[in-house]
Amino acid sequence: MSDTPKPRLKVSREGLVLIKSFEGFRPHAVRSNGGWAIGYGHTASAREGATVTEPDAELLLQYDLQPVAKALNDLPAALNQHQFDALASFALSVGVERFLSSDVARHLNTGASADAAEALLLTPAPPRVDAGLQRRAAERALFKADPAHPTTLAELLTAPLALFPATPSASVDTRAAALAALLGETGDLAAFPASADAEPEPANWSEPVEPETVVAPTAMAEAAAREAVVQTPLVEPTPDPEPAAAPAPQAAPAEIDATPASVVRHEAPSEAPARFDWSEAWLYIFMGVIGLIACAFSAAAFRWSLLATSADGKSTSLVGFSLALTGIMCVAVSAWNLYAHWRSRG
Repeated sequence: MSDTPKPRLKVSREGLVLIKSFEGFRPHAVRSNGGWAIGYGHTASAREGATVTEPDAELLLQYDLQPVAKALNDLPAALNQHQFDALASFALSVGVERFLSSDVARHLNTGASADAAEALLLTPAPPRVDAGLQRRAAERALFKADPAHPTTLAELLTAPLALFPATPSASVDTRAAALAALLGETGDLAAFPASADAEPEPANWSEPVEPETVVAPTAMAEAAAREAVVQTPLVEPTPDPEPAAAPAPQAAPAEIDATPASVVRHEAPSEAPARFDWSEAWLYIFMGVIGLIACAFSAAAFRWSLLATSADGKSTSLVGFSLALTGIMCVAVSAWNLYAHWRSRG
């Protein structure tokens, strides 16, 4: 024997996906086999009215798989990852104690892994027979899968179900049972094979019958047919129909009121656009007037500088340039503010 310790395995992601697909997610606690279950089949802490999210339900599943993984790692058989995942799903379904006493564990302890795979199908899950057999078939397919290649959930869910041969049951001949009852033999009857189906008796065929000769009608029959009396059918007299009632006078049509109805809310006339409020724009107008006056004085200053001497002309030109710049700025600022005020009004 090798002294190399056996590695401790855990349930892989493929095994978790298989278990979750068969257990199903329960966000609220539900009744299951006389108790409460929540999440992915968790029953230890499930209570009435409890809720759980999917991440927390997966943590509870990991908690439930801890004793299962310990029991599988304690087996003497060396398991690959696929076999470990399949047995974890099986043990979680039937319970650890029932798994350790099952034929699957017995075959694994003796090294017969092929027999252990077939024994998985002989232990259906208790709640639903069809779903239990499908789960056993998926676990068997995962157990026998090649550990060197990954498996998909679709391959496991489409694993074929095993066809079990029907158990032959001993049938008792009804005639023998009736004869024993007449003779007073009340003991247990031995199982007699049922009598073979009786062959159908041949039909009693009669001799072929010659077709009857059709006789032409005689002259007397033709005369009787011509002299047949045709009776007039009796018709029961019907009463005269009652006179129709005079039609009631029609009422005069109601006069149509041509007065137009009031305008509904969605047809109300739109409000008139707001008018320009000159009272709020006086400051901008005043600033513009100041700018224009400054421009006028600057023009006068420039003219005066042309007529004056050189020294006075330079100073007058500087004053005119300052007045022109101030006037242009005042006109520009007032014009922009008046335009913005007009746009805001609409």
